[in-house]
Amino acid sequence: NFFSCSNSLRNEYELLKKSGIPTDELVNLIEDYDKAHYRFLDSKLDLGIIELMQLNYDRAFVYLNRAEALVNSGESCTNTQKAVLFSSLSTIYLSRKNINKAEFYAQKAYKSGRKGKHYGYLYGSILYSLGKSNESLKIFDKTYKKFPEAIDINSIRIYMYLLADLNYLERCRDLIEIN
Repeated sequence: NFFSCSNSLRNEYELLKKSGIPTDELVNLIEDYDKAHYRFLDSKLDLGIIELMQLNYDRAFVYLNRAEALVNSGESCTNTQKAVLFSSLSTIYLSRKNINKAEFYAQKAYKSGRKGKHYGYLYGSILYSLGKSNESLKIFDKTYKKFPEAIDINSIRIYMYLLADLNYLERCRDLIEIN
């Protein structure tokens, strides 16, 4: 049965991650696990995130592209995994100054179910940089309403600019007072 095999792999993989092995050794084990289970999404996504956090964008891109290929082929994937995958790809495209691809993936992350809405700050910031102020403000409003605690300093700055440009000074002041 495919699903029991998949659950078995997932359980085995989770045990590996929770084994308490030092991080460097664990990354090597995850890489080995990934090579042995080439159709296993979780290891590719984890390795991509690890490389991204270490600013190894090219290596992250390889793992995340493999993960995306699995998702596109119909491999089972949660909305949270999709949101993380697409926001990570968006971040890499931003680092490569490919703003259109960054927007594409940020939008996909944002539209990846309820968990994806958390990436509205990323998506809204990209829209702002593309001069799409009205769209950006809508995304910031929706995201801030749901996740005010998750706003970062750059997003606050952009959100304030958007509010000030459209003469929403009261809301702009409230944003300053809250954060």
